[in-house]
Amino acid sequence: MAILDATEEVMSEAGVESFSLNAVAARAGIAVGTIYNHFRDRDELIRQLFTTRRAQMFAEVDSVLKEAQKLPFREKLTAFVQAVLQHFENRHDFLSIVLQTEHLRLQCLDRIDPAERSALLKIEQQAADIVKLGLKEKALRPEAADLYPALLMGVVRAILLDRLELPAARPVSEEAERVVDLFLRGAGAVPRARSRT
Repeated sequence: MAILDATEEVMSEAGVESFSLNAVAARAGIAVGTIYNHFRDRDELIRQLFTTRRAQMFAEVDSVLKEAQKLPFREKLTAFVQAVLQHFENRHDFLSIVLQTEHLRLQCLDRIDPAERSALLKIEQQAADIVKLGLKEKALRPEAADLYPALLMGVVRAILLDRLELPAARPVSEEAERVVDLFLRGAGAVPRARSRT
């Protein structure tokens, strides 16, 4: 929908708390009244943007994971990381909005269950599901496994922040490989040599 695309662009540029419906209407090439034909108010427009973009992201990631279901763990993990990075690469403005709202207490978002509000929380749950598969396949060490989803998503989030601020230096597929290499070096099942002191 053109209104949601325009909202995403304007919110990203002006800031989540400062954007106006007039700016959204101008960007979408419509009258402000047309927005009210589809959305009760500004808050409903913001909620619908979050709901729609989250649903798109989860559908994309779920589709990738379904296709990768029979692949070995490393390839499954790489597909997951690549899907997350690619989604946000394609939705650069939405990434900016998600990161802006992580620390804001917007009234319109307060009415959404926090677990539903945060796109990154849902992605972390998907990461936890993949970690469980890695543990089951003995591709990951069980020690401190409860930290693995946060560790994985911390690295992914850091890359997303870098890509938001700076021009992308590497293709998404290469970034995904780097994340998986780093993650498996720390959590992988291959025993590490113990240092002798």
